[in-house]
Amino acid sequence: MNKRICHITTVHPTFDLRIFHKECKSLVEAGYEVFLIAQAQGDSEVDGVHIIGLEKPKNRLERIFGLRGRVFELAKQIDAQIYHFHDPELIPVGLRLKKLGKRVIYDVHEDVPRQIMSKYYIPRFLRRSISKFFEVYENKSVRHFDAVVCVTSDIASRFSKLNCNTTVVQNMPMISEFSDISTDWSSKEQAVCYAGGLSVIRGIFEMVHAMQYVKGKLILAGSFVDNSSQLIATEPGWEKVQYLGHVDRGQLRQVYERAKVGLVLLHPVPNYMNSYPVKLFEYMAAGLATVTSNFPKWRAIVEENNCGICVDPTDSKQIAEAINYLLENNDVAQRMGMNGRKAVLEKFNWDNEVPRLLELYKRIAG
Repeated sequence: MNKRICHITTVHPTFDLRIFHKECKSLVEAGYEVFLIAQAQGDSEVDGVHIIGLEKPKNRLERIFGLRGRVFELAKQIDAQIYHFHDPELIPVGLRLKKLGKRVIYDVHEDVPRQIMSKYYIPRFLRRSISKFFEVYENKSVRHFDAVVCVTSDIASRFSKLNCNTTVVQNMPMISEFSDISTDWSSKEQAVCYAGGLSVIRGIFEMVHAMQYVKGKLILAGSFVDNSSQLIATEPGWEKVQYLGHVDRGQLRQVYERAKVGLVLLHPVPNYMNSYPVKLFEYMAAGLATVTSNFPKWRAIVEENNCGICVDPTDSKQIAEAINYLLENNDVAQRMGMNGRKAVLEKFNWDNEVPRLLELYKRIAG
């Protein structure tokens, strides 16, 4: 049996945590010959994964429309049995591969029609029509693919009506990455942290504004994904922020070891409310107490495992009150952090997701 498979992304970085470190490497360990087409300088082999480099596009339009032909030709040359693509803009490539008789998996990371409604770079008056058009196109296309992989059950509920071979593979932390992380509370700073993309809709202004009422500092790790960077440094509370910019996984580990509390304060838009942010589970894995948006799905996780406090993500004073309570009550914060870590080690981890991914591949390959 041909066990050669090919993952494809034009959006995500080469060493994306879900695509490379979780899915590709897990498939290598299961005995598959794995190729990954992604933006990279030249070809290479890393941890058993054959990386096929794509040139970096000049802008978003060139990425969406200019790379498709190149991606298709590279994919065809690899001649894999199964192709697994990760970006909605690659749906046309997936359909062309199906015409060649290949088996194709569509990995849905986001509820894209709902996500479009909050894209800052799309004019507001166009968002609804673009969202509806894309949803019709996506719904029609997924019927042709051999399988759909979804990161949440909510997203899967939509696609399971269109493609009976729909599987949920959640984006949970890898236990190996957090197994020996320091959770020594005595060495932690009077600090909270946020790690990830920085933007208005992800709560950057509320986090910074809250800090003017907090006796502590905010360690901020990540890159700005909208134009908020031009304004945020002049906002009240910024003087208590230590901004690190983009950090690698090793540096991120150090951030988690320094902080007592992790913040996840995404705004209440449908795409966020119906998903699980991986950073929530990473904070839990690192033994941090959490302050999170009070979305029903998130509240269920946080309250059931007693690992943090849920707040209105648009209310800076309520955020500050939750942070102050945790920073002023070390025993409570530490207990919540250990509760969250226990929950990840037992339930919310990648080891528990891998079997569903491997079973899907066996089913399709067979």
